[in-house]
Amino acid sequence: MIVVYDMFFGDGGKGRVTSLLSHYLGAHMNYRFNGGPQAAHHVVDDDGVVHCFAQAGSGSFNPRVITYLSRFMLIEPFAMINEYEALTGKGIPNIWNRIFIEDKSVVITPFHIMTNRIREIARGGAAHGSCGMGVWEARSFALDHPDEALVAGDFKYSQYMRSKLHYIYEQQWKKVRPILKSIKNRGDVPDAYREVFSDWESVIDHMMATYTKLSDRVNIVEKDWFKSEISKGVAIGEGAQGVLLSDLQGFHPHTSATDTTLKNAETLINEARYRESVIKVAVMRWNLTRHGNGTFVTEDQELTQLLPELHNPTGRWQGSMRVGYMDLVMMNYSFDISGKPDALAVTCLDRMDQIPEWKIATQYEYDGNPLDLNGYCEHDGGRVLKLNAFWSQNEALQLSHQETLTRILSRCTPVYEVINHDVDQYLAVLEEASGIPIALTSHGVGPTDMKMLREDIFKIL
Repeated sequence: MIVVYDMFFGDGGKGRVTSLLSHYLGAHMNYRFNGGPQAAHHVVDDDGVVHCFAQAGSGSFNPRVITYLSRFMLIEPFAMINEYEALTGKGIPNIWNRIFIEDKSVVITPFHIMTNRIREIARGGAAHGSCGMGVWEARSFALDHPDEALVAGDFKYSQYMRSKLHYIYEQQWKKVRPILKSIKNRGDVPDAYREVFSDWESVIDHMMATYTKLSDRVNIVEKDWFKSEISKGVAIGEGAQGVLLSDLQGFHPHTSATDTTLKNAETLINEARYRESVIKVAVMRWNLTRHGNGTFVTEDQELTQLLPELHNPTGRWQGSMRVGYMDLVMMNYSFDISGKPDALAVTCLDRMDQIPEWKIATQYEYDGNPLDLNGYCEHDGGRVLKLNAFWSQNEALQLSHQETLTRILSRCTPVYEVINHDVDQYLAVLEEASGIPIALTSHGVGPTDMKMLREDIFKIL
């Protein structure tokens, strides 16, 4: 079994790596263990066909690969249907029958989506950098109302589904109404967002028809199904976003709604009593990126101009892609909160030639009182050497700690080591700093641009 995940802020190339490994290892299954429809995993196949995988496994160009969406992933049926129809239109065979959704997967409704967007509008300059897809709202609702949250298994029971949707509407409207009143400029909120709540009965009718259509075309299964399937071939777990966006260990409040570490993947593996080899592959670009608001110590405006994004345009909610240099402080923090991987995959190496100077951040300089760093960082005066991982069963305490760490990082600047213009030397520095072998590299967007450097790592499968 393989687990593929992004060790930084996302957009490192998880889809590309998942697709390659699915082909190279003859995978049977891609399974998703976190995130939701906000995933944007761009893959180019052998014929140049491009698809942004969100709610289908990135190995799906291969007609033998099935997708399992576990209960740790939230699903959005409207976007899901659009994606599967797009894949069918691109000539990808039998995609509908190759989708298996755990019956306890929480459903994101239009009421969640519009609450999310209206809330972000109200935040103004303090926006969290949401994807605007309602993931946080749906997860929050499910935690507060576990018996009333809509899950995929409800699609087969019309009256029960309608009752839940009505309740979701009522609860979300209670949240939205005071927010709308607080927004001074009514024009800031598009009429379509308001109409979801004012015309809620028609919206529910449309949801009912769409959800029933989806349930008739995909496979909705109980969690024991995964246990029986993983022994039939190589299964590849495909994470969403990146470890540094994790809901509790990330830099609050600019984080994901779900746990982006390996915790959920480990839970699925343990529940299935899987005893064979598990290889963890951490994906990263040669540099760092971040699509959305939040701390980013090595962000560099010149680098952002030199490396325009091919597949991640400026979005209404996330804004533009931000680009920075490699950061060993963040790398080590990622290892501390999610464990060390067995192998690294380094992507986008073809773009290094566009950069006049190759730099790697090894430490930070903090411009405040060094006493502020106590308990949050290992430091030498104002020099930050390492970020301390923190865990508490008290969620409020956990988030308070992470928010303080975020404020500290906002006052940090990177201390760089300059690397010669030699790709092999650059990779050697990453290997030495991480203590992890680089198994895969990517020098372009297509499958032939991927290089397998360490086949021996995967021989045990």
